[in-house]
Amino acid sequence: MGQLLGQQPRPPSKWGSIARWRDWSISVKLAAVTLVPIMIALVLGGITIGNQVARSNNYERIGRLVTLSADVRALVDALQRERTETARLLIQGTVGSTPELDAARAAVDKAIAPINTDTDRVTQLDNSVAAPGSASNNALARLGEVRQHIAAGQVDSIQALDAYSAMTSALLTLDTSLVAGMNDDAVSGSANALHALQVAKEEVSTSQVLMAYGISRGSLTPTLLNQLRTAEVRLADRLEAFRASGTGAQQQDFDRAVTGPDFDNRGRMVGTVLAAQGASGNAFSAIQAEAWA
Repeated sequence: MGQLLGQQPRPPSKWGSIARWRDWSISVKLAAVTLVPIMIALVLGGITIGNQVARSNNYERIGRLVTLSADVRALVDALQRERTETARLLIQGTVGSTPELDAARAAVDKAIAPINTDTDRVTQLDNSVAAPGSASNNALARLGEVRQHIAAGQVDSIQALDAYSAMTSALLTLDTSLVAGMNDDAVSGSANALHALQVAKEEVSTSQVLMAYGISRGSLTPTLLNQLRTAEVRLADRLEAFRASGTGAQQQDFDRAVTGPDFDNRGRMVGTVLAAQGASGNAFSAIQAEAWA
């Protein structure tokens, strides 16, 4: 799965200080201003759905769908954290692990535990979930192998991104099926809004890894730039979907928690990279290093 990595760190460059993720305050801003508030919105949405289920005529079936959907969201979030910590390690040109990565992996292992049981409980009442449930289980079955390759230094950060994204993608497809099954007016709006935010968070997480990889090298390949562009298009699309499905109160909560100068700055910096595609020089040269400080 690729050449051995990380025996020696890369020579320092003008991007070196930016590439050290522990000092990269924009990632802290993204976590604090974008990812964490979105997770808060997801948790609050789950509570709202839980309250609404009590008014549903399909209480038992929808209750099981909501439970599994909450499991899926928790696991996706944990996998995203493991992916971020893994990319951080590999971008530094090292192998092995860190306390942060160990903690992220433990969170993933804990989040995986209820998935099979709750999937079985759902399929007893709604067989439409069986196929995406099986696909997500098959994707997760590769987790141990992926971790082994990472520990051996046999993948780079982009290969790790792709490996983890295969798992999160399968889980989000499962959640799409779960949300489709919540076809009761009492819960469908909140369920769709919640799912849209979950996918939006996945796109932010993907862009974060791609940007960090590009910053550490001063450029991205055309393929990776297109991947970054696609993630940003999907992010915008899912945020629009959230606003179409969410209540006025939910949208106000999101605006207070997520939108603002840091969110706008993030968009401008990514936009600068994408706008520079095809121009002379590398796509990251238009970003001043202090903008990431």
